[in-house]
Amino acid sequence: MRLIESKCSFLLPIRDYNTSYICCLANHRNMKKTTSVSKTSKVKPRASVGSGSGRPPAKQAAARMENILSAAAEIFLQEGFDRASVGSIARLAGASTETLYSKFSTKEELFQAVITRKTEILLQKFSRVLVQNQPIEKVLERYGSNLLDFMLLPEMQRLSRTLIAAAPQFPELAGDFWRLCPEREQAQLAEYLETQIAAGILVPFNCRKVAESFFSLCLGQFLVHAYMFVRKVPNTAERKQHVALAVHMFMAAYGRPTGRKQ
Repeated sequence: MRLIESKCSFLLPIRDYNTSYICCLANHRNMKKTTSVSKTSKVKPRASVGSGSGRPPAKQAAARMENILSAAAEIFLQEGFDRASVGSIARLAGASTETLYSKFSTKEELFQAVITRKTEILLQKFSRVLVQNQPIEKVLERYGSNLLDFMLLPEMQRLSRTLIAAAPQFPELAGDFWRLCPEREQAQLAEYLETQIAAGILVPFNCRKVAESFFSLCLGQFLVHAYMFVRKVPNTAERKQHVALAVHMFMAAYGRPTGRKQ
């Protein structure tokens, strides 16, 4: 029986040629159709989880920002401002550097946002202490204790050391911290002291200057010793005793003997 090579590239008996050729021709046409479709069709990219064309919900956006600021705080406190890189912060936050730069144009701006976040915690805590319907001695003792406890937190110590180290090269960062935290808080304390003068509890004085003095009385040498690793951080009893002495000195200097306006 004579053999012939078909379009299918294998040998077939001649009597099966017509059937084989028809099958191969059909397959060839199907292949052309498939190729044509694959050339004209577009493959859609796989959507990532949580992606979308619009803005993320407010809660999701706030959570992302909190994650970025937490990562930035950790890197800044570990590496220092000068050695910290935006890339390291982005990797820790699980974001891209493009995302960070879309929210913060410079590393200094990101660091300022970290400072703002930390100081907001302080201000919110203090705002609940300065109340009018309690004895001033108790209010000032709680205020001074909160101030000393907060400034002696390990995280705040590292942040302060980072600011001090960066101050010669970036003095505006230290200035921003001062305006955001101590200066604002001293202004809040000064407002409270003015109400106590109006009530006759305290003698008249320059409230802003006295608020600065009260800060110094409460923080004392504890802060310097802690930041310079001169001594261990004082325990709770030592802090309480120190703040009580600061309040006693303050009231001896500015409190009316009778506690009421004369």
